[in-house]
Amino acid sequence: MRTVHLVYKFNSNKINSPWSVGNNLKKILKKKYNVITHDLNQIKTIIPNKGDILIGAAYFNPFSIFRSSVDHKNWSKKILIQPFSFDQSQHSHLYNLLPKIDYFISICGDYWFKNLKNSQFKNWKKKMTRIDMAIHTKHYPKIKKKFNLAGKRKFLHIGYDLDAKNTNYLSEIAKKYGSKKFSTIGDLNLSGIKSYGKRNLSLKKNLKIIRNYDFLIMTSKYDANPTVILEAMSWGLIPICTPTCGYINKKEIINIPLNNIKQTLRVLKKLDYIDKKELLKFQERNLYTVKKKYNWNNFANNVTKILKSNGKSYLYDESYYFVRDTKNSFYLLLRNIYYLFQKIYFSIVNK
Repeated sequence: MRTVHLVYKFNSNKINSPWSVGNNLKKILKKKYNVITHDLNQIKTIIPNKGDILIGAAYFNPFSIFRSSVDHKNWSKKILIQPFSFDQSQHSHLYNLLPKIDYFISICGDYWFKNLKNSQFKNWKKKMTRIDMAIHTKHYPKIKKKFNLAGKRKFLHIGYDLDAKNTNYLSEIAKKYGSKKFSTIGDLNLSGIKSYGKRNLSLKKNLKIIRNYDFLIMTSKYDANPTVILEAMSWGLIPICTPTCGYINKKEIINIPLNNIKQTLRVLKKLDYIDKKELLKFQERNLYTVKKKYNWNNFANNVTKILKSNGKSYLYDESYYFVRDTKNSFYLLLRNIYYLFQKIYFSIVNK
């Protein structure tokens, strides 16, 4: 039986991403391979036997396990699997890694692949395969039994405050439409919007909070395909998001334009007053779709196809691999210097 070295985050007690990806990849691969797992933050180098396979995510730290192990000549296949968008600050550390791997399984929505040819990442395309995120619907039971009355419906944002999440846009939307109709769960506080703070969303008391809302709203400008949208569909909420959350042209997911308040307010008003029967149709379709499409069996099938394939690594002229701007290059340099000192410190401490 061939050995696969799997690099991700693992915790059998956690059901949310990224642990859900690591836990399920381990389960999937164990059926056909001898699987050795490694935490992606580890400062370590794997010494593989000839013919072993490397698959996993690459952390920012240049001394982290995937990045420090990828050069070994014994690997028969080297596969990167992680979320992807066009955010250079999230992916600049992959610039020197891409020429060394055979495949990049990109966990992301259709938006990013449909626009890949016009992006700064277009020369990565030959190595990339898109894959949808997945959930176990049993972990996210339907809790939304009825919708609020027309004109009194409410919007919930779940997440944290990063530049890529574009929460300033959410604040602006709430201010224009009515802040009292909006709330947030997560590590963010937006002026005038009620915040429940960080919550364990598997607890019944917190699910009771969520079921009082009708819509999940996400306004990201760089988001691969947030798992919370699938979770909301399974709970019975109707998801609303910008195309740059990865999901576009989906009957079950309502798009609002990025940074266009006027058009966004029109969409929200229509949903606020739409007939309840239409919302129930949305809900029924969403529950069916999330079970049939966004499941771990489909995820597994896509990963297995790549593992079985006999494709060879493509080599590009590295000067075309990534269009780096000065700002991100400077931050990347500073970050790598920090990690270098961190490595030196821990090597001294652990002597």
